[in-house]
Order: sequence, then structure tokens, then C-alpha cells
Amino acid sequence: MDLNSEQVHQDFHVLKNRLGLSQNIIDNAKYVVRNASEKGLVRGRAHTTIVAAAVYIACRETEAPRPLNDIATIANVKRKILAKCCRMLMDKLYLKLPNIDPSKCLIRLADMINANEKAKHLAALMMNEIIKRELSAGKNPMAVAASILYISCKKTGYRTSQHSIAKAAGITDVTLRNRFKELKRKMKY
Repeated sequence: MDLNSEQVHQDFHVLKNRLGLSQNIIDNAKYVVRNASEKGLVRGRAHTTIVAAAVYIACRETEAPRPLNDIATIANVKRKILAKCCRMLMDKLYLKLPNIDPSKCLIRLADMINANEKAKHLAALMMNEIIKRELSAGKNPMAVAASILYISCKKTGYRTSQHSIAKAAGITDVTLRNRFKELKRKMKY
């Protein structure tokens, strides 16, 4: 794949504008694509998928993660194919990505559902405790954030549904309920 081709440049431009990415993230993504191209990993794959996977990896590396679903939707690539491409690039290029901090997900999610300050504050305190006790390890950070936000909304009287929080978080209602039950049991909320 030629990094200078018009279509690749257009793909980067669309993702940068629609996701609100910095030039630093785009430069990191171009570096990933260049390395993948030099190792022959892009052969037989759609350039849009490679660019989208590189953008996802660059976002994670710079600790400004964007949901895989958002990138897949904007790039018009199936999420499953994009996830597979990301795993392949990370494996073949020996990339180690930092874990996503559930606290960042919590802030974003609270803003999406217009939670009040009382619920946000309680959720932040609960999140600190959960991180300190390492109860979020190995769990989807957005699911953990959603369940904490749901608990704090219930405790503070902010009226919202499980479904609206799950939808905003990009997870299923079942995932939210499972994390909710797990945290309720472990934290005695």
C-alpha cells in the first residue's frame, strides 16, 4: 500500500475530522501503516481497514482511546473485521497497548447521559475505590464505567434507565446488569 495514495490520505482525513483527532495521533497511525506495509502485512487487505486499525492503535497508544465501534462506523468497516485487523497488527508488529482507564470512560459516559454533579461525584469516588481494589482488571472499561454510573445514579436519585446508559456506553443491557451484579456483590453497594 502506498502511504501517499489519494485514497489512503482521504481515509486519514475523514477519520481525523470525524473523530476530532490530533495530528500527532494521525502521524502515529501513519507510522503503524508504514511499518505494516514494510512487513508485507497489508497485502490483500482493504486500505480502509488497515487505516482504521492503525488509527485505533494510535489512539490507544496516545491514551486518547476511541471506541472501536465509532471508528468502524466512520470508516464503514465491519467491527469484527476491524477488530481482527487490529489484533493482527498488534501481534505482528509486537505492539503493547496501555489499558484503557475506566475513569476516562466514566467522565465521557456521564456527559453523554447528562448526569447531575452529585451522581458524577459519587461515581468518581466509587471508581477510585474499584481501581484501588483492582476489581476492573480484565473487564471492559466502558462496561465498568456504565455500571458504576448506574449505581451512583440510583443512589443519588438521578432518574435514568439501564437501557439508556448501556446504549450510551455501546454495550448490551445484559453486560451492564452482569457488571452491576458483580460490583454490587464485591463492593456491597
